Amino acid sequence: MGGRGIDRPAWILLVALGVLGLALILSSPRATADGTSGIEGGNGQVQVYVTVRSSFDLAESGHPIPMEVFVTEVHGLPQAGVPVLLRASVGTVTPDHVITDARGHAAFAFFAEVNEDTLVQITAWTNLDGAAQGIDAFAVRVVRLPPPPIYAQAGIVSLGVLGGLAAFLSWTEPGRHAIFGAFFPLYTRLKKEEVLDHFVRGQVFGVIKTEPGTHFTEIRDNLGLSNGTLSYHLRTLEVAGFIRSERDGMYKRFFAADAQPDRGGEGIRLSTLQKLLVEFLRRNPESAQRDLALQAGVTQQTVSYNLRILQKQGILQTVSRGGHQVYLATDV
Repeated sequence: MGGRGIDRPAWILLVALGVLGLALILSSPRATADGTSGIEGGNGQVQVYVTVRSSFDLAESGHPIPMEVFVTEVHGLPQAGVPVLLRASVGTVTPDHVITDARGHAAFAFFAEVNEDTLVQITAWTNLDGAAQGIDAFAVRVVRLPPPPIYAQAGIVSLGVLGGLAAFLSWTEPGRHAIFGAFFPLYTRLKKEEVLDHFVRGQVFGVIKTEPGTHFTEIRDNLGLSNGTLSYHLRTLEVAGFIRSERDGMYKRFFAADAQPDRGGEGIRLSTLQKLLVEFLRRNPESAQRDLALQAGVTQQTVSYNLRILQKQGILQTVSRGGHQVYLATDV
């Protein structure tokens, strides 16, 4: 009959087909716009992450610094064979694209020449087909150090003074600053009175002034600076004549330029380590090299070298005790 609707069996069949279709839709993977499927990246893609870094956050103009990138997946596992593109806002990166090794790592170098202090951003981003790409950036401050001192004509200085001066300068770091200051005008791009205006540089100078003889690692750890930052400020202070440095075994120690060097008797100049050895022997006569090395915190080889120097200067003497050589400080 024309007035009748869909009979009951047909209606049940339509409902069953609808439920089945809905179940198939819900059970199928969600397709992404590019036809891939998955759960990473929030877009059906595998997600990779890149980190760019360096041990230096400060670079000198015209001098490259090493840098590196690391690529991982969402769970932090290293990803090998991932292409990474590199770019610097100023200067160059070499190479400008790398491929990660089995550790998810790749190395490159950054180089820039600038006329003034410049903050540079080095950017790295992955270029892996079918993946949600990672991107990262690292900031490096590139600085231009003051130029070396420009010396006046030395014709007015006698040949004898020049000969002694050249020998002195070739052997002593403090002498270089002292003689330069006495005989030659020092021209730098930074005016001397402006050198200490930099807050961090003033901190570095303050540590050296209050702790004469402190070495690089102590200054770096005390102030929480990076190697590059501290090296830059030390060089600036040294060029400007505020500080001087001395090699002491494996350490390079720093002093304010006006600090008086330690001397032994008859004007003999002693390093910090040599002064420590002499003072220890005066308190503990007939000590052996092993005891001196333990006290000074250096190797026995370093102690032996300095003891020979002190012996030649007549500050120490050796005696034999039970087949062993021990040392005595003389009254110089």
